[in-house]
Amino acid sequence: MNRACLEARCPRFAVPGGRGRCAVHRRTTSQRSYGPFHQRERQRLAASLPAPCGYCGRVIQRGERFDAAHWDDREPYSPRFAAHPLCNQQAKDGMLRPIIPLEGR
Repeated sequence: MNRACLEARCPRFAVPGGRGRCAVHRRTTSQRSYGPFHQRERQRLAASLPAPCGYCGRVIQRGERFDAAHWDDREPYSPRFAAHPLCNQQAKDGMLRPIIPLEGR
């Protein structure tokens, strides 16, 4: 099933892996503010799996989707931890807070 591009008034269809955008509007990870630092943190976290989700405590298995969640969403270089995508979204909405202790504080 083809989906329309998420950009307003775009007549094209979204491309696979384009996060809902067409080939013209698809943005790189750096354009989405996920540059080299974030990518290194994701690799570090992926290597640490299986690990508990920092919000709900359920284990995230190797190969399972996860987010590199920030301890402080207002600070892009704050420490990161593995979290389920849904848990991370709920935290952004103010519904969850991290449950695992922050190392070094």
